[in-house]
Amino acid sequence: MSQDRYGVRDLAAPWYAGSASFLRAPWVPPAAVPAGDVAIVGMPVDQFATSVGHTGMRLGPRRIREASLFLAGYHGIQADTGISDFGSGVIWTWPARMPLVDTGDVPIIPGDVAAQVAAAADHIAAASRASGLTITLGGDHFVAYPATLGVATALRERRPGARLAYLHIDSHTDFVDFHHQTGRMHHGSAARRVSEIPELTSMAWFGVNAMTQPNQVAVMYDRGFRVATASYVETVGPADAMSRVLDYLLDGTDALYVSIDIDVVNSSDAPATSAPGFRGISARALIEALGVIARVPGLVGLDLCEVNPEFDLSGRTEQLAVDALLAVISHRVFERVGELPAEQLAAVLFTPDAR
Repeated sequence: MSQDRYGVRDLAAPWYAGSASFLRAPWVPPAAVPAGDVAIVGMPVDQFATSVGHTGMRLGPRRIREASLFLAGYHGIQADTGISDFGSGVIWTWPARMPLVDTGDVPIIPGDVAAQVAAAADHIAAASRASGLTITLGGDHFVAYPATLGVATALRERRPGARLAYLHIDSHTDFVDFHHQTGRMHHGSAARRVSEIPELTSMAWFGVNAMTQPNQVAVMYDRGFRVATASYVETVGPADAMSRVLDYLLDGTDALYVSIDIDVVNSSDAPATSAPGFRGISARALIEALGVIARVPGLVGLDLCEVNPEFDLSGRTEQLAVDALLAVISHRVFERVGELPAEQLAAVLFTPDAR
């Protein structure tokens, strides 16, 4: 078996062997990200959720990376021209050089909040100075603040005066200003701290279905922020709902940052999370909505948080996390080599209007 045909020594190895970078991407220092590549960053922290909720999300980045190896293996062992699905019919293949790198994990500094935020933001800023898109794997959802801060720092240097829009996909608003046990820095305050970044000019939430505090709504009103609840997403459909949210966010802004809490999905689909809920959107709805985000040219940063592998031994939540990320980046990192013949699909597929 030729394991070097894609330039990655162990691409065809079983998922449990070889290097556990995301999709077998090369490991590079954050300052060495090739221009335009998608850069992966890990932030395995959960100390910001110790007062409310559960811990275990520090295990998420490694498990998400490991779950991505299943797809890498498909490309490594398949003998056809590429891989497709019946929905789109597009055939994708592993390119000669995949424009994807893994910069490893940020420095972890337990017990020092300011140092942790600074170290993480520095790592992410270094990766984002050259990347086309920086993706951070969390970690509890406080990750969203240093990750957005790092991307905004690089954006400030690359495009002075650029205006940043922020989208928070979550069952919860995470817009708490102060917590009596942990102050201003915890996993329920990430979006509030993001709102204080100077480049931030618009903010929206998608999939919210949990309780909130009146003072949060008052600030949203004062700032002109918007919320698409899970009920709204279900009523109008995920793609239409996301399109309307993006119409608001992208009006008058130059770049978009997206933060995803896996608990936006119903706990029946995503049980391995810190704060499971039962009024969330479906896994399919999340992936469909992210497919709309994938088409935004100004997308510069994204994080995915709150995967807690200790809550589920099946691995399906980690796999959902990988599928969600691929819904955003597949067209950026894989090579489109054709489409399944339309006449073949028409003859093979059942359709709603034909028997």
